[in-house]
Amino acid sequence: MSIFNTEKLTPMQLGRFKKQCSKLFRYANAGVMTLGQYLEQMPVDHVLISNGLCKYNRRKFNRMSGNGQQEAYITRLEHMRIYSAMDSDGLGIDIPKIVADCISAPVKDQTHIGTRANMKST
Repeated sequence: MSIFNTEKLTPMQLGRFKKQCSKLFRYANAGVMTLGQYLEQMPVDHVLISNGLCKYNRRKFNRMSGNGQQEAYITRLEHMRIYSAMDSDGLGIDIPKIVADCISAPVKDQTHIGTRANMKST
């Protein structure tokens, strides 16, 4: 039984999905295999959607000139979406959006965590 549900994809989307799933990666616990093979053997508990603040780079931020560039950088990170396939232990891998949309597992959206809109000003 496959964890992927590709019935609603158009032929173009199906081609993009197959291309993403056929890319080879080296996994620490499984060796070299395609993304699709790894996700088939991995017990995917849920798909996690998070914002890009985890990719924040202090050196890049400090080298920007002016507050406007820094604000734009933070805003861009807040609007970025990262999709991860997570197992029950909380370990996971980042996956492309088209693959995340096809995984038949519950979706947990954590894009609101860590954003400036949720921080209280003192």
